[in-house]
Amino acid sequence: MWATIFALGALLGACGQPQPPAPPLEIVEAEATSQTSVVVTFNQAVDEGAVEADNYRITGPDGSHLRVLAAYRLEDAAKVVLATEPQQLVEYQLVVRDVGAAGIMSAAGFQAQSAFGGSGETAPIVASAIALSNTTVLVTFADPNNGKPADMGSGALEPAYYEIANPGLDVLGVAYASGGKDHARVVLTTSSMSDLTYTVKVTNVLSAAGSKLVDPFLNTATFRGITEGDQVPPQVTEVYATDNKTVVVRFSEPVSDNAVDPTKYVIVDSEGNPLPVVSVVLDEYKVQATLTTWPMTSGVDYRLVEVVGITDRNGNPLVIGPGSPPVFVGAPVNPGEDGVPPRVLGANSIDSTHVVVTFSEPVYGAGDPQKYSIADRDTFRSETLSPQSVLLVVDATVSASRRTVTLTTRQQSEIVYALTVTDVTDVAGNHIAPPDRDHPFQVTFLGTGVTGTAEDTDGDGLSDAAEQAGWTVTVRNADGTT
Repeated sequence: MWATIFALGALLGACGQPQPPAPPLEIVEAEATSQTSVVVTFNQAVDEGAVEADNYRITGPDGSHLRVLAAYRLEDAAKVVLATEPQQLVEYQLVVRDVGAAGIMSAAGFQAQSAFGGSGETAPIVASAIALSNTTVLVTFADPNNGKPADMGSGALEPAYYEIANPGLDVLGVAYASGGKDHARVVLTTSSMSDLTYTVKVTNVLSAAGSKLVDPFLNTATFRGITEGDQVPPQVTEVYATDNKTVVVRFSEPVSDNAVDPTKYVIVDSEGNPLPVVSVVLDEYKVQATLTTWPMTSGVDYRLVEVVGITDRNGNPLVIGPGSPPVFVGAPVNPGEDGVPPRVLGANSIDSTHVVVTFSEPVYGAGDPQKYSIADRDTFRSETLSPQSVLLVVDATVSASRRTVTLTTRQQSEIVYALTVTDVTDVAGNHIAPPDRDHPFQVTFLGTGVTGTAEDTDGDGLSDAAEQAGWTVTVRNADGTT
């Protein structure tokens, strides 16, 4: 009994003693986790003032201000993530004002400083949103550098971090896709949709690794709502090649099981030649088909012109409009390993003002007429080239296949010309090959003479063809020497 009395007395005595003051609020660390996010760590939980973007001021070394777009408290409330404008790789100064410790009545007058280095890391983005049903939406996160899925942290499961507007939908729940196995995609459960276009915005969601806040400039995606009695046909929203024999087709909503039939897809190249589809794999939500095709030609434009007999869950048939079929560019076998440069295979004059140039593969940058030089072969010497021996190129039109270019020239003469092409690349960025004995990039062709009235652009009485044919001028001196 005496022990109880003494313990009670000690307790009463302790209660009468003043509590030690709480430690002052301090910034422990500020770290840029991406080009557009900064994580600020305090020594204790912070109050509501921490989510006011105006309470943070970031200044660069030249005195310029880096705008803070938004501020979000993280789960332990002692960390705040700031969404910023894109940073530079410089040292920034951070000043925090009017933020208090949680439970403190007033934070007026609080000010703390820290510093951090700007980051060059890209943040994950919201890549797409697709309605799966009248009350579910699939949201996908991705790495903008390569388009690959980006795993997100536990904040991705918080309904409050998703806003669906224009018009509004309530987000009632969130779950990782594939039964919780896929952390790069989430399925939102929403209130009932209408046949309208919605926009979903994601905030305060960090990557699973690196604490990178979803990019505040690329954190939205639009999707078409699905009504209970859906009568709107599905659409193809995107088509792209991932390698030399793989094409991804994305749909606006889940499609029928027969979308795995390769005969349902009609793909042609820029000249109308079909690209056979060998097999098709549908993802688990039936909103994306991965097609295996015959090898594509790198850099050539292909079109998905028809998808036959595929419907949505309500039987609405998918139709591709003839005026706007999805176009994608054929990929090389391995873009990172393509070290073979393009070459000029030949040139052919088709009339007195047009020359067709053929390349060994699809080329880019070939539409600039200044990248072509044409001169009389017999007098062509790069160090002694004169304006009179040059056939001027006034326009260059690249074909749909990118393998040929039609040059528009001034009127030609019936002489052999030499063509030189510079600063043209293939899809992998390889510049046109320099000349060698077996593969010269300077080719020759026979010009087509003028029929009918010859053009005289400068009006000097001498035709363009005659002026550009190349002239040898002999000067005889007074003493008879030349």
